[in-house]
Amino acid sequence: MSRLDLFRKEEKKYNDYFYEKYKLFEEGSWLYKPVKVVLDFFLILKIGGYWI
Repeated sequence: MSRLDLFRKEEKKYNDYFYEKYKLFEEGSWLYKPVKVVLDFFLILKIGGYWI
């Protein structure tokens, strides 16, 4: 297994654990809503016609 494959595997393991433990958009959580920069980026994508 290459180092990149190992990094990807570990990242996936962390993300799986994280999203099983914490719920997105749960009120009172830091995951309650996206940060402003993320919302701004979505607006740029939408205006640029890349919205899917």
